[in-house]
Amino acid sequence: MSKTINNSTIVFLLAILTGCSTNQPASDFNNAKQNSANTRILLSKLETNGYSCAESDMRENEAQYFTQKNLDAQKHTCTKSKNGLLCVDYFFIDVFSVKNEVVGGNGQVAPQCP
Repeated sequence: MSKTINNSTIVFLLAILTGCSTNQPASDFNNAKQNSANTRILLSKLETNGYSCAESDMRENEAQYFTQKNLDAQKHTCTKSKNGLLCVDYFFIDVFSVKNEVVGGNGQVAPQCP
């Protein structure tokens, strides 16, 4: 007896093998922030999840945004990579905080394939 495999199953399996994790950084950020908005706790949770985090410089538009809001904000960037069969996904999460409280963040994936 043979079973057929539908197209969505094939796409899912190929995504796993090649290293395409489209929304993982955003999910990781939201999960880490779920129980605490404290910057140190959130960064610690991300580091427990395999990320390396460090304070980083803001881009010009980011600095302008917080200056317009009259907020003295800090930015931390957390990174990790995940190897697939054909590609490597680099995960980036930017965490913005004011007085050690997380006020925002975003995540993205940058796949690198040969």
